[in-house]
Amino acid sequence: AEERLVELGAGRSGHEVVKRTLVVAMEKKNRERERASVLLSAITRVYGSEQFFEGFIHALRSIDDLALDTPNAALLLANFIARAIVDDVLPPVFISLVPERLVAGGRGAEVAVHVKALLEQHSSTRIMNVWGSGAKNSVDELKESVKALVDEYFSANDLPEALRCVQELDAPAFGHEVVKRIVYRGVEVDKSREAVALLKGLLAEGILDHVQLTNGMQRAVKGLPDLCLDVPDAPERLRTVADLLAFENLVSPAFEQAVLLKTKQRSDAQAPPSIDKVRTYASFIVEEFLVCESARDAAASVQDLAAPSLHPELVRSMLRLAMDKTPAQRAQVGDMVSSLCVRGALEAGDVEAGLELLLKRVEDLALDVPKIEEDLGHFLAHFLEDRTLPENFLASVPGLAGAERGQKVVEAVKAKLSLPLQVTVVKQKVRAIVEEYFVAGELREAEERQQRDMKKQKESILVSEKIRRENWMRDKSKEIKEMTVRGLQPEVERLIEKHKTELRRMEDANQEEVRRQREVLTEAHERAVTEVRERMLL
Repeated sequence: AEERLVELGAGRSGHEVVKRTLVVAMEKKNRERERASVLLSAITRVYGSEQFFEGFIHALRSIDDLALDTPNAALLLANFIARAIVDDVLPPVFISLVPERLVAGGRGAEVAVHVKALLEQHSSTRIMNVWGSGAKNSVDELKESVKALVDEYFSANDLPEALRCVQELDAPAFGHEVVKRIVYRGVEVDKSREAVALLKGLLAEGILDHVQLTNGMQRAVKGLPDLCLDVPDAPERLRTVADLLAFENLVSPAFEQAVLLKTKQRSDAQAPPSIDKVRTYASFIVEEFLVCESARDAAASVQDLAAPSLHPELVRSMLRLAMDKTPAQRAQVGDMVSSLCVRGALEAGDVEAGLELLLKRVEDLALDVPKIEEDLGHFLAHFLEDRTLPENFLASVPGLAGAERGQKVVEAVKAKLSLPLQVTVVKQKVRAIVEEYFVAGELREAEERQQRDMKKQKESILVSEKIRRENWMRDKSKEIKEMTVRGLQPEVERLIEKHKTELRRMEDANQEEVRRQREVLTEAHERAVTEVRERMLL
């Protein structure tokens, strides 16, 4: 499944991959949900952490719709979030980063309560088994193992032993944590060259890849403010590590600039809001995001600016800076602005107002940006596709940019949106991939279940056939008896009639015999009486 998702190349639609995986898994059983959690952890190599954050945000936003098909969707999503936090897929403070309106009440609040309860009341091992799966190593145990081997390396400086220990961890998805620990420890003990030597060795042996190295460095840069609390000159030491890695062509040279911008952000945090400060923040946010790809840090920078009224100017400045970048970087900045809206750092109205400022200055911008219409068309198409802008915004473009240039911008937008929407295609492909992933693991069980069902069905058919045969024989015997009786009926009636006639004849003969006997007796009696009378007279 991971390889197919890599081939899919969803790009900035990675959040849809995450959401669809969650939605499909919620409709399955615990076994598939465990596999979905494992899959989400595995594809951290495919998509950045921001795609996972946005994917879970979109799922949380749709929780009421999900509950229509899955009544316990809130509990299931809470389990997925807690598991993702333990797997380092989501940050531990994920719930506090969710826009407040999503968890203010209803099922969103129920999800937040469940997540907090799981994290507070249960250990990492318990959460790793949230779907009832077997025991497995927890993230805390892996972190402790990484810390121990890193400390041992910087103490003994035994490179082969350190490489062996990292390889024995057998945790490919945990490579970014290994990189971050090595960099932090190298900064803490001021051994930048030793840290670079270990990272170079891990890459040379194939234990880590460049994606894990980049992700680990991104996490190291993001955690620089906390590291400065313990190591005051951490920025300079981290710059040294980044410079050495860039010299070896292991990471982008932009990491050194990201460290400088992160340091500058801390020193300028207390300055009062102004147009100049907004533009400085815009430059910092864009440059940092292009290096770290962290919408979370970008949202934190927008909140640190503490100037909601200047957000349109901030959007305008960020998009203007993006126009001087490569097409791929312009697309990244567009993704970042969309993510800031999802996280609640910006409002859709801020993006709309920022674009209006750009469109009003299109004539001046055309002097520095020859393809200004194409660039603006790219941004408008991006935000329309993400539904950050309303569909009727295009109607106002000619009035803001002028009839001629405005029409060119509109045509550029329509040319981009005429293509099939990537999100729709990705939804279908992701659902097919995830369904196939679940089905593949259940084929044997399905075959066994089918055999059991066929056996039961066969036994049921045999019993039913026996009962049917007995009923048929009983009914047939009854029918034969009835037919036999109906066939003998005339003969029976004739015999009865004959017997009745014979009975009447015998009764008549009997009556005649009785009458005759009565007459004989009467005559005999009369004769006897006469004889007696005559004798008495003599």
